[in-house]
Amino acid sequence: MVGQKCTAPHQHTWGAISYHNAIVCGIEDSATMDSNGQLKARLRVLFTNPTHREMLPCSFYLEGDCRFDDAQCHYSHGELIDAENLGEYTEPNFTRLARNCVVLAKLPDRLWYKGRVLCANFVEQLCRVRLDKKDNKRERDFSFDDLLPIFHGL
Repeated sequence: MVGQKCTAPHQHTWGAISYHNAIVCGIEDSATMDSNGQLKARLRVLFTNPTHREMLPCSFYLEGDCRFDDAQCHYSHGELIDAENLGEYTEPNFTRLARNCVVLAKLPDRLWYKGRVLCANFVEQLCRVRLDKKDNKRERDFSFDDLLPIFHGL
């Protein structure tokens, strides 16, 4: 299970719960199988497209050098999630990118922000995106590597 991609719930600081892409980075000590063959364990996951600072993986933790514990660090050491609460990972589908598609786009602060596609260049694998984030440079070009298309219910 370690290294497996999934979707996992995240409870935001204001209480809302939403599912985000994640990767399993560890299994807590007591993992068992129930009579139905379901894994009963708490898994540690790191979010791959963090949208808020508390979801952003701590680079010191990843290197094994964070001097803070989970509760004191401003960044994520992973979240403990019951295995049965994990969802299936869906690979991003870039072939469906078109004008007005909703995407998450990664900025230099390593956080992912919501925006809409203005145009897509499939040859160079670039997209021009208008970010919902209000700053001086709302329209930017992004490599497909820094985009996550969001297609709800399709």
